[in-house]
Amino acid sequence: MTQTSPRKPAVAVLLGLLVPGLGQLYAGRPGRAAVAFCGSVGLAVFALSLGVPRSFSALVAVLVALLGTVVAVLVDAARQSRIAGPYELRWYNRWYVYLVPMVLAAVIGLPAVSPILETRVFRIASSNMEPTLLVGDRVVADMQAFVSRGPTRNELVVYGSPDKPGALLIVRVVALSGDVVEIRDKKLLLNGRELEEPWVQHKDPRTFSAGPLAPEMGVRRDQMAARTVPEGTFFVLGDNRDLSYDSRFIGAIPLSSAKGNLLYLYWSGTLSRVGRALR
Repeated sequence: MTQTSPRKPAVAVLLGLLVPGLGQLYAGRPGRAAVAFCGSVGLAVFALSLGVPRSFSALVAVLVALLGTVVAVLVDAARQSRIAGPYELRWYNRWYVYLVPMVLAAVIGLPAVSPILETRVFRIASSNMEPTLLVGDRVVADMQAFVSRGPTRNELVVYGSPDKPGALLIVRVVALSGDVVEIRDKKLLLNGRELEEPWVQHKDPRTFSAGPLAPEMGVRRDQMAARTVPEGTFFVLGDNRDLSYDSRFIGAIPLSSAKGNLLYLYWSGTLSRVGRALR
């Protein structure tokens, strides 16, 4: 005896959330299911194959397009399930048949995801880069940035900590191999010229100079004799200059430790900062 079963919009939407088109297939619309599946997966694969958006506005545009597609597919699935009414089950209305598009989505989608697997999201946990980056900010980093090039001056980079294996830190590059870097009374000099650094802040009004009573760390913070950045390394400083633990204390960073550069700030407790480019 043929079994009949009314189609439920909630079930159609749930299936559509698992894989686009499953809701239409459940409602007995295989043609619409194929269109929904191919269109949604095709759009997602295309977006992912481009890699991480290079700007916040591009990220928003991609997310809006993908979300709009998902909503349209789910609304259509719910509508088709209502139209179906009492429904005579077909050969494809079986759970094991529903697994097929799930497997296809994984097989098609995973290769497209691979180009962005090295893209990372970081939550800022320290104040060493204030005011550029605040505690709690979320940033997007391109972890493939240095595959074919090295860091550049003033670039915000992610690098492997020399003190804590496995730990990743974020800081600003101020000098490259062969540059002569010096600090005089908190002022940074590069190749003999004092630099303008509008992003730097000094919270400690004191400036330490060498002397018998001066704290060693304070002197190293505020004064540094001219030194040449060794070949194959780069020199980094935090923007919160008085409270940053950087190359003044740990020395230049090997190029091999450079993991990626920051692209943009995608979330912050200060909404006006959301979407700010970090280059």
